[in-house]
Amino acid sequence: MARHPALFVAVRVPAGLAATLTAWLDPVDSTVLRPSHAADLHLTLHYLGPVPADPVVDALDGVLDDRPPIEVEVGPDLVELGTAVAATATGADELAAAVRAAVVDLGRPPRFETFVGHVTLGRWRGSRRSPELLARSVAGRFRCDAVELLASPSGGHGRPVGPSYRTVATWPLGRRRPA
Repeated sequence: MARHPALFVAVRVPAGLAATLTAWLDPVDSTVLRPSHAADLHLTLHYLGPVPADPVVDALDGVLDDRPPIEVEVGPDLVELGTAVAATATGADELAAAVRAAVVDLGRPPRFETFVGHVTLGRWRGSRRSPELLARSVAGRFRCDAVELLASPSGGHGRPVGPSYRTVATWPLGRRRPA
Protein backbone atom coordinates (compact mmCIF):
# COMPACT_ATOMS: atom_id res chain seq x y z
CA MET A 1 0.00 0.00 0.00
CA ALA A 2 1.38 3.40 -0.99
CA ARG A 3 2.22 5.82 1.80
CA HIS A 4 0.74 9.26 1.26
CA PRO A 5 2.09 12.55 2.59
CA ALA A 6 -0.06 14.51 5.01
CA LEU A 7 -2.17 16.95 2.99
CA PHE A 8 -3.81 20.19 3.99
CA VAL A 9 -5.62 22.99 2.18
CA ALA A 10 -4.11 26.36 3.01
CA VAL A 11 -3.43 29.96 2.16
CA ARG A 12 0.25 30.88 2.17
CA VAL A 13 1.40 33.98 4.03
CA PRO A 14 3.15 36.29 1.52
CA ALA A 15 6.95 36.46 1.79
CA GLY A 16 7.12 40.02 3.16
CA LEU A 17 4.72 39.38 6.03
CA ALA A 18 6.23 35.94 6.66
CA ALA A 19 9.68 37.53 7.03
CA THR A 20 8.26 40.08 9.49
CA LEU A 21 6.55 37.38 11.55
CA THR A 22 9.61 35.13 11.68
CA ALA A 23 11.92 38.07 12.49
CA TRP A 24 9.66 38.76 15.45
CA LEU A 25 10.69 35.31 16.76
CA ASP A 26 14.45 35.91 16.36
CA PRO A 27 15.07 36.90 19.98
CA VAL A 28 13.16 33.84 21.31
CA ASP A 29 15.25 31.18 23.04
CA SER A 30 15.59 28.30 20.56
CA THR A 31 15.63 25.80 23.42
CA VAL A 32 12.04 26.85 24.19
CA LEU A 33 10.56 27.31 20.70
CA ARG A 34 11.30 25.80 17.29
CA PRO A 35 10.28 28.58 14.88
CA SER A 36 8.51 27.80 11.62
CA HIS A 37 10.43 28.55 8.42
CA ALA A 38 9.17 31.76 6.76
CA ALA A 39 8.42 29.92 3.50
CA ASP A 40 6.16 27.51 5.41
CA LEU A 41 3.92 30.09 7.10
CA HIS A 42 0.32 29.52 6.11
CA LEU A 43 -3.27 29.66 7.28
CA THR A 44 -4.68 26.12 7.24
CA LEU A 45 -8.22 26.00 5.89
CA HIS A 46 -8.57 22.24 6.42
CA TYR A 47 -6.14 19.46 7.46
CA LEU A 48 -6.72 16.08 5.83
CA GLY A 49 -3.80 13.92 6.98
CA PRO A 50 -2.12 11.24 4.87
CA VAL A 51 -4.54 10.72 1.97
CA PRO A 52 -4.23 10.46 -1.82
CA ALA A 53 -4.18 13.87 -3.51
CA ASP A 54 -6.34 13.15 -6.58
CA PRO A 55 -9.69 12.86 -4.76
CA VAL A 56 -8.96 16.10 -2.87
CA VAL A 57 -8.10 17.96 -6.08
CA ASP A 58 -11.25 16.59 -7.74
CA ALA A 59 -13.39 17.65 -4.76
CA LEU A 60 -12.00 21.20 -4.75
CA ASP A 61 -12.14 21.75 -8.51
CA GLY A 62 -15.17 23.92 -9.10
CA VAL A 63 -15.69 24.75 -5.41
CA LEU A 64 -13.13 27.54 -5.49
CA ASP A 65 -13.95 28.80 -9.00
CA ASP A 66 -15.17 32.38 -9.03
CA ARG A 67 -14.51 32.89 -5.30
CA PRO A 68 -13.15 36.39 -4.75
CA PRO A 69 -9.80 37.07 -3.11
CA ILE A 70 -10.03 37.68 0.64
CA GLU A 71 -8.27 39.92 3.14
CA VAL A 72 -6.70 38.08 6.06
CA GLU A 73 -5.81 39.86 9.30
CA VAL A 74 -3.03 38.20 11.32
CA GLY A 75 -2.86 38.92 15.06
CA PRO A 76 -2.83 40.71 17.33
CA ASP A 77 -3.15 37.77 19.72
CA LEU A 78 -0.88 34.78 20.14
CA VAL A 79 -2.44 31.50 21.20
CA GLU A 80 -1.23 28.09 22.22
CA LEU A 81 -2.78 25.24 20.23
CA GLY A 82 -1.32 22.03 21.62
CA THR A 83 2.41 22.36 20.99
CA ALA A 84 1.94 25.19 18.50
CA VAL A 85 2.39 28.90 19.13
CA ALA A 86 0.18 30.69 16.64
CA ALA A 87 -1.03 34.15 15.69
CA THR A 88 -4.77 34.46 15.40
CA ALA A 89 -6.04 35.07 11.87
CA THR A 90 -9.42 36.34 10.72
CA GLY A 91 -11.12 36.82 7.39
CA ALA A 92 -11.04 33.28 6.00
CA ASP A 93 -14.07 31.74 7.72
CA GLU A 94 -16.31 31.52 4.63
CA LEU A 95 -13.50 30.18 2.46
CA ALA A 96 -12.60 27.59 5.12
CA ALA A 97 -16.26 26.51 5.37
CA ALA A 98 -16.46 25.96 1.60
CA VAL A 99 -13.23 23.95 1.61
CA ARG A 100 -14.29 21.89 4.63
CA ALA A 101 -17.68 21.08 3.11
CA ALA A 102 -15.98 19.82 -0.08
CA VAL A 103 -13.30 17.63 1.51
CA VAL A 104 -14.41 16.73 5.06
CA ASP A 105 -15.16 13.11 4.13
CA LEU A 106 -11.77 12.56 2.48
CA GLY A 107 -9.45 12.78 5.48
CA ARG A 108 -9.23 13.06 9.23
CA PRO A 109 -12.15 14.59 11.09
CA PRO A 110 -11.62 18.29 11.82
CA ARG A 111 -9.69 19.02 15.02
CA PHE A 112 -12.07 21.84 15.92
CA GLU A 113 -15.84 21.91 15.46
CA THR A 114 -15.62 25.41 14.03
CA PHE A 115 -12.79 26.95 12.04
CA VAL A 116 -9.99 28.38 14.19
CA GLY A 117 -8.01 30.73 11.95
CA HIS A 118 -4.34 30.86 12.90
CA VAL A 119 -0.82 31.02 11.51
CA THR A 120 1.58 28.69 13.33
CA LEU A 121 4.77 30.60 14.13
CA GLY A 122 6.56 27.79 15.93
CA ARG A 123 6.29 24.80 18.23
CA TRP A 124 7.27 24.41 21.83
CA ARG A 125 10.28 22.19 22.44
CA GLY A 126 9.44 19.59 25.06
CA SER A 127 7.56 20.76 28.12
CA ARG A 128 9.14 24.23 28.30
CA ARG A 129 6.79 27.18 27.84
CA SER A 130 7.20 30.94 27.78
CA PRO A 131 4.23 32.93 29.12
CA GLU A 132 6.12 36.09 28.15
CA LEU A 133 6.08 35.00 24.53
CA LEU A 134 2.31 34.43 24.57
CA ALA A 135 1.83 37.89 26.08
CA ARG A 136 3.35 39.53 22.99
CA SER A 137 1.31 40.67 20.04
CA VAL A 138 1.90 40.51 16.30
CA ALA A 139 0.02 42.15 13.48
CA GLY A 140 -0.19 41.99 9.73
CA ARG A 141 -2.63 41.88 6.88
CA PHE A 142 -2.53 40.27 3.47
CA ARG A 143 -4.65 39.68 0.42
CA CYS A 144 -5.22 36.01 -0.35
CA ASP A 145 -5.28 35.44 -4.11
CA ALA A 146 -4.95 31.64 -4.14
CA VAL A 147 -5.68 28.48 -2.19
CA GLU A 148 -3.17 25.62 -2.24
CA LEU A 149 -3.19 21.94 -1.48
CA LEU A 150 0.06 21.41 0.40
CA ALA A 151 1.92 18.22 1.29
CA SER A 152 4.07 17.74 4.35
CA PRO A 153 6.70 15.10 3.55
CA SER A 154 7.08 13.85 7.10
CA GLY A 155 3.38 13.98 7.87
CA GLY A 156 3.81 16.67 10.50
CA HIS A 157 6.53 17.01 13.10
CA GLY A 158 10.26 16.34 12.89
CA ARG A 159 10.81 18.32 9.71
CA PRO A 160 14.27 19.17 8.47
CA VAL A 161 15.54 22.74 8.71
CA GLY A 162 14.24 24.87 5.85
CA PRO A 163 10.96 24.94 3.97
CA SER A 164 9.26 21.60 3.88
CA TYR A 165 5.80 21.99 2.34
CA ARG A 166 5.29 21.11 -1.31
CA THR A 167 2.48 22.56 -3.41
CA VAL A 168 0.33 19.81 -4.94
CA ALA A 169 -2.34 22.03 -6.56
CA THR A 170 -3.28 25.71 -6.66
CA TRP A 171 -6.64 27.39 -7.16
CA PRO A 172 -6.48 31.11 -8.02
CA LEU A 173 -9.21 33.20 -6.42
CA GLY A 174 -11.13 35.69 -8.49
CA ARG A 175 -10.84 33.82 -11.78
CA ARG A 176 -11.46 30.35 -13.14
CA ARG A 177 -8.63 27.83 -12.86
CA PRO A 178 -7.10 26.93 -16.24
CA ALA A 179 -7.76 23.36 -17.37
